[in-house]
Amino acid sequence: MKVEYIIIHHTGAEEKDAEQVRRYHLSLGWRDVGYNYIIERDGRVVAGRSLAIPGAHCRDAGMNFKSAGMAVSRRGNPGGFYLLTVSLAHFWMDQSGTIGNRQGNLE
Repeated sequence: MKVEYIIIHHTGAEEKDAEQVRRYHLSLGWRDVGYNYIIERDGRVVAGRSLAIPGAHCRDAGMNFKSAGMAVSRRGNPGGFYLLTVSLAHFWMDQSGTIGNRQGNLE
């Protein structure tokens, strides 16, 4: 998949790590965690769903087929974690569009 956008999310739930996020998404009947990367509460970046498989993080405008989803495992306002995510996104891509989770619907 050619990644044209990075969409930044936060879990907004009690999951303490990427594995709990994955188990929750699997319990919904999804084939894997919906995000391509998860930044855990300690700042560690964990790989999620392969970029070779369409995501399950934003259906609007076909974004699951042309974006990478990065989620911050953090309840409430993630503050500095968003800055970390944006920094990683810009490091990872030469050109990117960034869309917040209020601008797209989750699967």
